[in-house]
Amino acid sequence: MVSAEIIVDTRRKTKQGYPIKIRVFKSGEGHKYISLKVYSNTKNLKFTPFLNKRALQLEDEVNYCNENNFDFKHSLQILKHGIDKNKELEIFLLKQKIAELEKSSSIGMIEFSERLIKEREASNFSTRDLKDGIREVRNFVYPKDDIGINEITFEWVNNYIVHKRAAGANDGGISYYLRTLRSIFKESQKRESLNIKNGNPFAGHRVNRKNSKELEVPTIEDVKKLFDFKPRLGTTDLSKFKMQRNIDIWLFQFAIGGHDYIDIGMLRWESVTDRIKFKRHKNRRKPQGGRTVNNFLSKFALEVIEKYGTPEDERVFSWIENPKNTYKNDAFRRTVGRSLKRVSETLNLSVSISTKTPRYFFRTNAGELLIDIGVTYQILAHKSRETTFVYQRTLPNEIIDKEHKKVLNLIFDKEMI
Repeated sequence: MVSAEIIVDTRRKTKQGYPIKIRVFKSGEGHKYISLKVYSNTKNLKFTPFLNKRALQLEDEVNYCNENNFDFKHSLQILKHGIDKNKELEIFLLKQKIAELEKSSSIGMIEFSERLIKEREASNFSTRDLKDGIREVRNFVYPKDDIGINEITFEWVNNYIVHKRAAGANDGGISYYLRTLRSIFKESQKRESLNIKNGNPFAGHRVNRKNSKELEVPTIEDVKKLFDFKPRLGTTDLSKFKMQRNIDIWLFQFAIGGHDYIDIGMLRWESVTDRIKFKRHKNRRKPQGGRTVNNFLSKFALEVIEKYGTPEDERVFSWIENPKNTYKNDAFRRTVGRSLKRVSETLNLSVSISTKTPRYFFRTNAGELLIDIGVTYQILAHKSRETTFVYQRTLPNEIIDKEHKKVLNLIFDKEMI
């Protein structure tokens, strides 16, 4: 609250007398003086017609400042120049009014996210990121139930980052949440009926998405040890079977060109002939689903399909939790990851393998064999952002398969290829 009074400043006397001023107070911010450019010959204030009029005006100005909840700076401007004579204040008031209207008309971040979830579920798209985003917003704005999308500012995002870092989150995790919240914000801007403000409050924050740590990839000698794996004494028959199955699927991922475990779980029988053809799950929202995987099947890969395949089901490996059920599939992959870690420890590998490692291993060794990057990208179904590749057609199978086999030759015997 702002308060003000007219006083005689008795601290010093000028040739004209003691200055008469307005003394302005605001709790926690001290006081300031505004000169009225009139003077008094005595230390006691004597009201003149001018000062009576100014005192009445001052009362109106103080009430106006407090009713509009102005800060100290803008209150001083009002008390100095008056209510109707300050262009800077007029601009400030208009901006404040716009901000208030935006807040009152803005849909909540959580409310809009829940709407997006329903839209994605209707299209059979993953909603995991949206649910993660809702959880983050709900935790951060508590005890409020939601926050209007138009209320999200650069400062709000910055405070969120500080909050996450204080809670022990690293930049990789923070980056994931920021990308998720930004995508929700950007999606809301496309809906004209929601009247979402322009701009991007998620831009300009110093959060590193990439891990500066060098990528750790197992050696060729490490991977060759997988063929001679022997479980530790006391391991149950069921655990032995699952560990060997996990090893074989890891090698299968590598054998078909270093593809993700989620794509193995999604793989359908119509995708398997003498070749393997599918769209990567990661690219499901891209036009036409992104680049098509179209790789040859080695003898080893065919043996894995025959050994672990489930021809009674639409999916080739239906014992893998259906990736459409995000949380069950995540839990299943974590179990597989723990199993592969035990395998790594038993074999004393230099780097623990995981369900993601086959892609790193394939890409790294293709590079070390100096295989053309365009060929590697086609095998991985990875699209380069470089303009050069826009002008290149899809390479024929004979070229792709020849280079693919060069990589497989590093760990498989010829009869397995």
